[in-house]
Amino acid sequence: EMSGEFIYKMIEAYGGVEQFFSRFYITSTCPLGFTKSGNNFNFMDDKALFQAATPYIVHAIRTQMMFGAYSRVAICLGTGVISKIFRKINEEHHLFDDIISVEHPRYICQYKRKDMDAYVAKYVAALDTAWNACQHEGESSPQP
Repeated sequence: EMSGEFIYKMIEAYGGVEQFFSRFYITSTCPLGFTKSGNNFNFMDDKALFQAATPYIVHAIRTQMMFGAYSRVAICLGTGVISKIFRKINEEHHLFDDIISVEHPRYICQYKRKDMDAYVAKYVAALDTAWNACQHEGESSPQP
């Protein structure tokens, strides 16, 4: 899968699997899958579904934060609609102090493949920013 190829390349650039996963946790804004008329359907494409799914999304994020995840910064994979929605949820529920949005891996692989190395570097910079901010976790960070 193209997105996976990008993610693995970024993880290697960050220092490898052990380095990356000792600091970061990858999850989905909405860990549920939806279908409509037998096809995959995104929760953010339907206002009623978005409203119905939001309490579960918030619950899932808070539950995952109890695994020991830092709450200072989240990195959103996507700069368009998903970023807007994730920021709206965050504003209403105060989950993270900051959100850094980066281009979605699928977008990079489909439309910006020749610039992939630059996007990998952008991701690594975002990870470094998030990691550095989280080194002061707990000083003023919201709790789940």
